[in-house]
Amino acid sequence: MPREEGLVIPTGVKSIDLLAGGGIAAGSLILLYGPAQTFKSEFLATTAFVNAALREGHLTPPRRVKVPKETWYVSFSKTPQEILSSVRATFSKRFFEIFKRNVKFLDQSKEYLSLVGSMWEKKKIPDTRKFLLQLVNSLKKIGPDSQIFLYTLTDIARLLQDKPLEFLSFMEGLRSASHGWKGLVAGILRKGVLPPALEEDILSASDGTFYFDVERVGGADRYTLTVLALAGVPASALGQVFEVSVGPDGFHAEAVKSVLGI
Repeated sequence: MPREEGLVIPTGVKSIDLLAGGGIAAGSLILLYGPAQTFKSEFLATTAFVNAALREGHLTPPRRVKVPKETWYVSFSKTPQEILSSVRATFSKRFFEIFKRNVKFLDQSKEYLSLVGSMWEKKKIPDTRKFLLQLVNSLKKIGPDSQIFLYTLTDIARLLQDKPLEFLSFMEGLRSASHGWKGLVAGILRKGVLPPALEEDILSASDGTFYFDVERVGGADRYTLTVLALAGVPASALGQVFEVSVGPDGFHAEAVKSVLGI
C-alpha cells in the first residue's frame, strides 16, 4: 500500500500512534473489530476529535502528520442525531463542541432502514445492489484527502448476509479506492456477524485490524485493544495488548506491561 510521501494520520490515541510511527499511513483502510460494547465507537470519536483539534489549530501537527481535509461519518442504522447524542453523553463539553463543528454526516439511515424493513416482506426483494452503488458514488465524492468512518460495517454485513461475495467485493473495492483518496477510511465490524471464513477474508481486505475485547477479571470488566495488523508496522511490533479506558477527554490505551509495572 503506497504511503503519500510517508505522511500519516493520527488516531489521537498516543500509545497507538507511537506504535504506528506517528499515525496510520495516509491512504489506509482500517477495521475496528471485536465483540459489541468494547469502546470501538469511542476510539473513532477520539480520532475525529483530535484531527478536528489539529484542523482548528488547537494542537500543532507533528512532522509527517497529514490533517484530513474533512471528517465524515457514514451512518446506517443510527441517525446523525443519535451519534451526536452519544458523543455528548460520553465526553466533555469541549470535546463535543469541537467534534460537532467538524464532523459531517452522510446519512444513509433512511435508505438502510427501508431495505432492512423490506427484508421482512416475503414478496419484496431488497435492492441492495442499487444501495451499494449509490453509497460508492457518494464515497467517491467525499473520499479524497478525507477521514471517513463507516458507522458501521456490521450494518452492511447484515444487509448483505445472503450475498457474502458482494460484501467482500465491496470491501476490496473500498480498500483500493482508499489508497487513491490518501485519507483514512475506518469501519467497525462486530466479531461473529460473518461466517468465520468470510470474516477472515474481510479482515484480509484491509490495511490494518485493531482488535477490541473485554474479559472478566477479579469481578470487573477489563477492556483491551490489540493491533493485529497494520501496513508499514513491523510484525515484531504487532500483538501488543493495551488496556483501554474512556474518559471525558477521550479514548486511552496503555500497554499492559506498563499497567502491571513490568
